[in-house]
Amino acid sequence: MSNTLCQVTTVDRHHRCGISGIWLASALPMLLLCGCNRLVTDYGHRRGAEATASVNGTSVLGELFEGAGHEVSSWRWLSPKLDEADVIVWIPDRVAPPSQEVQWWLEDWLAESPQRTLVYVGRDYDAGILYWEREMAAAPAEQQGLISRQLRDLRWDFDQRRAGVLGVDEEGDWFTVDELSEGRYAEKLHGDAAWTAGVNLQQAEIWLNSVLSVDADYDPEVLLADGDEAFVTRCVMPNDSQIIFVDNGSFLLNYGLVNHAHRRLAAKLIDAVGTERRVIFLESGPEDPEILDEDPAIDLPIGLSALSVWPFNVILLHLAAAGIAFCYYRWPILGLAEEPVDQHTGDFGRHITAVGRWLAATRDPAFARGRLEKYRATIPGEAHKSASPLSHESSQSSQRAADAHPLDRDDAEVHPNHERNPDDHRGTTTA
Repeated sequence: MSNTLCQVTTVDRHHRCGISGIWLASALPMLLLCGCNRLVTDYGHRRGAEATASVNGTSVLGELFEGAGHEVSSWRWLSPKLDEADVIVWIPDRVAPPSQEVQWWLEDWLAESPQRTLVYVGRDYDAGILYWEREMAAAPAEQQGLISRQLRDLRWDFDQRRAGVLGVDEEGDWFTVDELSEGRYAEKLHGDAAWTAGVNLQQAEIWLNSVLSVDADYDPEVLLADGDEAFVTRCVMPNDSQIIFVDNGSFLLNYGLVNHAHRRLAAKLIDAVGTERRVIFLESGPEDPEILDEDPAIDLPIGLSALSVWPFNVILLHLAAAGIAFCYYRWPILGLAEEPVDQHTGDFGRHITAVGRWLAATRDPAFARGRLEKYRATIPGEAHKSASPLSHESSQSSQRAADAHPLDRDDAEVHPNHERNPDDHRGTTTA
């Protein structure tokens, strides 16, 4: 694989209505999710990891709409929810025109409210083919074979999509897909002043395989053309709603929007739909979107089925990993478990030991003797033990030391385990 694929391509995008300094990361998601061995080519989708990573995705175009102040969402059906939209952006994954039932549904939607816009982008283009052709020209010899296989597979799939569609003129269709004698870059771009102003058309790399020849009954107006071939066409309805036809997504898909001139042209398209509009990206596969009388209920995945649905699978896997790490941190068992020592609260020997430790902590023998003498003088039956080999002077000194400490018998009994702070012993003299 060439080094170009394993690099992150970031470019600035800006909209002349005040959006500048926003960066597009067209290759980074692809590399993070799929490595450097597969090019993501999922077509015409705005949501999801694959759509963000795909060279044929529309996530960047959606961000440009949002940056221009529009409210953007996605939908998959022709259902009442689309009544909320002012603009429908449809980039279908099929070369053939939509069925007449779908055309009628969308025309009714346009007629129901003034100044609505339908943006329809033709499918006769694949950014993956252009990408691999450029890689082929720059790749070292040892990678030519791999890139050639990737390119061959994409071309075969692309030809299958076009088979039996080009040049077919069905009555009632919006347009006919007319194939050019050979694919080529647009070299003589021109058009409406509102579309060409401020755009360096010489930098544009718009690829043409075919053109959408819009039915004359719709009174098409050419907004952008290459020589005599219309590339962007507008049809205005009686209520000022409009359909904007774009021959293909070469300047609207993720990979194409790396080009600065393409971003300027995309900004012209965004300008054409108005300001602060509710924009819905209609996402469909090789078949037309399903027509529904009611919005479908969105069932959230439950149980193990959530592990197969994005983004729930990514979220749940990360939560599981974090939970396992927490368990290892919070409740580790290292080696054999130890049996706890059985301690009885009624063991008086523990009281004697605690008092001894408390007296030792004072580091004052005189104080300790004084407390012992006071105990023997206070407790019946202990007085006879006061005749100890202590001198009279030592006894008096111990008594003074004991009296200097405001600890009574009740404190000693209630708090036998309280260790006295040696720093609290002040003013005591030893014999």
